[in-house]
Amino acid sequence: MEFRNGVLLQLFECIESTQNEVKRKMIETDASNDAPKSQRDVAREEKVCVTVVKNSPCSASA
Repeated sequence: MEFRNGVLLQLFECIESTQNEVKRKMIETDASNDAPKSQRDVAREEKVCVTVVKNSPCSASA
């Protein structure tokens, strides 16, 4: 796909760069989280998740 407008080309390259940076950070995060979690951490995450779901605007309308 050829862009004739320099601004669009620059925007497209910026978006691609941002996507690649996010992917790289996600891979780094996955690699750093290889250690198993303690039961305490798992329970804390589940509690936070339940709290977030209860407080979400979508749950009020459901």
